Amino acid sequence: MQVAAPAQARALAIARMGVSVAILLELRASADSLLRLADPAYIRTPYVEWAPGLSEPMAWGLIGLWLASVVAFGIGWRTRVAGTVLTLTLAAVLLADQQLYSNHLYLMVLVTGLLTAGDAGAALSVDAIRDGERSPGAGWPRTLLRAQVSIVYGFAALSKVNLTYLSGSVVASYLR
Repeated sequence: MQVAAPAQARALAIARMGVSVAILLELRASADSLLRLADPAYIRTPYVEWAPGLSEPMAWGLIGLWLASVVAFGIGWRTRVAGTVLTLTLAAVLLADQQLYSNHLYLMVLVTGLLTAGDAGAALSVDAIRDGERSPGAGWPRTLLRAQVSIVYGFAALSKVNLTYLSGSVVASYLR
């Protein structure tokens, strides 16, 4: 496998669509958390002291940007712009408050950024219909994406190598 080899446009496009569905499904839970943090009655724990407090209009703005950019990214309409906006919106949500941190949101920021850099709109997209299907170019985003997914699944497998999990008691407790 060559790091600089061109990526396959359709594989990146399918990944773009699947990730978009996952990000869209995450919107509901994150929107509830954003709106809850906009309430002055809740304790805030910003990452930096100078960060502005999250107000209700700011929360709705982030929710609207999230929804619009994930739909545009998913269908491949102005994919690079939509992917950049989506990546920045997800990063803003992630950094808005420590209570909003989640591993899957962090992973979504990384994956969306890599798919955007890899030109995931080169095929199976509105952009491809309008401008014609093209080669997505450099393969380094695809290689980094593969590495990230391998790290996540590798760590998940390693975390299950313990006596409690291997004995079957964890699975048995969920099957009752």
